[in-house]
Amino acid sequence: MFATAFRQIVQYAVMVRDGLSEPPAESYQLSVNFLDPEFRSVAANADAVAKLASLPVLQDSTVILEEVFDSDQIERIRAEVSRNAAPGVLAQLMQRAQERPSPPDEG
Repeated sequence: MFATAFRQIVQYAVMVRDGLSEPPAESYQLSVNFLDPEFRSVAANADAVAKLASLPVLQDSTVILEEVFDSDQIERIRAEVSRNAAPGVLAQLMQRAQERPSPPDEG
């Protein structure tokens, strides 16, 4: 409801700051995230996230991560997980290659 208005306010602020007559093209990608105003303790929030994360349908979803981390932190977490998984995948591929029987000699 208010997301469009808030995005336009930011666009106008950038236009004034930079002396532009139109919003910059990249400003159309802006999005607004509203946070829940209800206060929850860290323990209550952690409990809720842990329970949601135990649902099979949400285990590989970033939705749960968004409850705890901002988008930059999620990006860093995913990059780290990917980096840490790469050596394991490479080791698995090498092991499979070693387990394959060699092709018969043609001669």
